[in-house]
Amino acid sequence: MNGELVTRGSDLWRQLVERGDLREEGQDQELVTELVQRLRLRTDIPIREALVDVSAERLVREFFAVAEPFAAMWADLLALFERAAATTGAEQLDISFDFSGENSKLTFDLQHFRRTVEIVRELMSPFDLRQTGGVELWNVLHAFGRYRPENDRSSRWPQVAAAAEVMREEPFPDELPERPSSDEPRLDALLEETWQLTTTVLHDARTVFGRRAAIYGDRDQLPAVPSGFPLDDLRVVISDNWFSSLLQAMARAMDADVGPELADVLEEALAPLRNADPDRRSAQRRLEELLSLPLWKHRYDLYSNWVTTRLVAALEDAGPVIHSAQGRIEFLFSGTHLATFDELRPRAHLWCEYRTPLADPVGERKGNIQPDIALRQDPITADLVPLVVECKQYAKADSRSFAAALTDYAHGHPAARVVLVNYGPGREKTIVDKVADDVQDRTAFIPFFRPGSSDALHLFCREVRTAVALPTLTDDLAETERDGAGTVTLTWSSAPSDLDLHLLIGNPPRWTIDYQDFGSLDAEPFAQLEGDIQSPGSGEVIRIGKWLETEYLVEVVNYSREDVLANAMPNVGVTVDGRLHRFTCPQDVPPDRWQVCRIDGRTGEVTGP
Repeated sequence: MNGELVTRGSDLWRQLVERGDLREEGQDQELVTELVQRLRLRTDIPIREALVDVSAERLVREFFAVAEPFAAMWADLLALFERAAATTGAEQLDISFDFSGENSKLTFDLQHFRRTVEIVRELMSPFDLRQTGGVELWNVLHAFGRYRPENDRSSRWPQVAAAAEVMREEPFPDELPERPSSDEPRLDALLEETWQLTTTVLHDARTVFGRRAAIYGDRDQLPAVPSGFPLDDLRVVISDNWFSSLLQAMARAMDADVGPELADVLEEALAPLRNADPDRRSAQRRLEELLSLPLWKHRYDLYSNWVTTRLVAALEDAGPVIHSAQGRIEFLFSGTHLATFDELRPRAHLWCEYRTPLADPVGERKGNIQPDIALRQDPITADLVPLVVECKQYAKADSRSFAAALTDYAHGHPAARVVLVNYGPGREKTIVDKVADDVQDRTAFIPFFRPGSSDALHLFCREVRTAVALPTLTDDLAETERDGAGTVTLTWSSAPSDLDLHLLIGNPPRWTIDYQDFGSLDAEPFAQLEGDIQSPGSGEVIRIGKWLETEYLVEVVNYSREDVLANAMPNVGVTVDGRLHRFTCPQDVPPDRWQVCRIDGRTGEVTGP
């Protein structure tokens, strides 16, 4: 790319598209959609026009944020390859990928792959947290702590105050609200940098732990911290409520109308955390270097290879051995035997691109099926396949095509559990309902399957272990939580100003938890509304202390009726058995009431209305 530096996001975007580094349609569409959402751009005009008022630096910063899952995938692949090298005792290891289509070859040695992953981290992160710890993060908080408004409450930033409270709950939120701002340019830039830092550490917390209770678990079962921040320091930061304290302190400091003095103190606190890029490259230059890397150019080709790392992680207690031959791992389009699980009985072998014949497929396949991943059991000649996984990277789920793939793979492997994962969205029920009736009960669809999506990763782990008759790793935890806490949370961001969260318990309902009856956690129905919130930017929470063996219905009611309900952009989060289910209000709901979902108190299953 290496063009002249530009200041406007629209000009930089045009360069990206014209030079082929990014595609507005096709596989990049999901990335583009997330970028539009993060930048809060208009969606009724072309993205190039919407980016006119966005700086190139801000565009790059948000681009790196939405590209973060790809960097995390490459780090997971690196860990897999290093494991193979350690197993074989090889001083060096060559890795070769043979993809279908044009430019289908990609070859690295392990040292080169490791250095490339390090370069990606250096390019994408404005911070280097590998040599830091909790002290440096608390110094950032303390920079704000000396400035307080007269009443010690934030009146100008209610959304930040609400987020600070959410940070103390289960699980960790997906993102931060709009940050506090300052009219003083230097201070505002430092506030933005602090917000990026908080987002980075929040991503670490979500990726490693998923929810607060997991910080007390076994560290050997945890993934690596994406930013490199020390794991034990991350535990302390979370348990000591650094997130919520920082958000509250920032909001209070901005209410106190501080300026240059805070900027000097904050500059000093952030300095040890910054990415010490020796070349001091601009954000645009760092983006150019990322887009020129072979890993970026093959970002979608490598997706199914990354999924194999999640399968290995799901069977970590089954003695996985990663195979290499003569110092080389080859991912061949004709098929690759990547790993063996020695402690499974019968033993199982992980294969990539395992091709078998199939008569009369219903999908696009012609005489053969070739799923991305398959487990094969001993003896190999018996063709015993307990699990098949197909990987997609669609911005919009093609329900008929996905269902056809599930049907064909299930017919071709009559004893297999068949799972289709998608990097982007999709509705499991819509897709599975289209699968052939005779195999439907052996199929599953998992959307948003990517690093950081704890719900999807948990579900995939459960599918893998069920397929080989192993207990789910979290079964014991789920049993202890069946009578434990659950939550239903409503947030909204604009008029109508007063939305109400309702929880109807029983079928027909015996109790209704709402602003008229807050309920109780100490007696039936063991559910309680925390407060009646009557303004956007905050939210309402219902806590469930014990699940009754009945049906629960979650509703949102437009109490103030200043506008149609959907225009308030409400979101509902439902946590059951430690798993978070998110619901975004469709545009076609009635103007006064949105039936969000139903919860089965017996099983914990959450379904649409």
